[in-house]
Amino acid sequence: MSEFRFPRPSDPPLALGGFVLAVGLGLGMLGLEAVAAIQDLERRIADKEALLARAVTTGPGTGQPALPVYSGATAEEARVQFQTDIQAMADAAGLEVETLAAEEMTISQGMIRMGFAINGSIPEQDLPALLVALDGARPAIMVETIALRRGRGRRAVQGPRLLPIRLELAAYADV
Repeated sequence: MSEFRFPRPSDPPLALGGFVLAVGLGLGMLGLEAVAAIQDLERRIADKEALLARAVTTGPGTGQPALPVYSGATAEEARVQFQTDIQAMADAAGLEVETLAAEEMTISQGMIRMGFAINGSIPEQDLPALLVALDGARPAIMVETIALRRGRGRRAVQGPRLLPIRLELAAYADV
């Protein structure tokens, strides 16, 4: 009768050690990226909390606006500055503005509310930059509506995918 024995390895293969090392390094890098993302998120939350704290100590009854607002000699001057800021952000983010329509100005809590509706298209990869710019805008710009539509037709030319977008933005003026 023949005898069969399983060999008993004395050391793990080198490939297994390399694999374990690669997995460990990969997990370490992911951990570092996660820590950086969490720190960025914590910084942004702290900024928002500071803005809210300032809003509590300002606002109605204190003689100061709760958020940074536009100012000018007239409401029209403030609206022109608001429109200029919107156009500068759109240009910087690569938004191709097709229409920019001003809404009627209204008075709310002693402040003038200004609004604009924007229709256009933006390269898909540039959308986050536009949203970050709107989020960090000073004076404050509120995004009331954002609508993304599916692009029509097929792309004949290879290039960045353009997203049709509609934004309704508002800001306040203290004049």
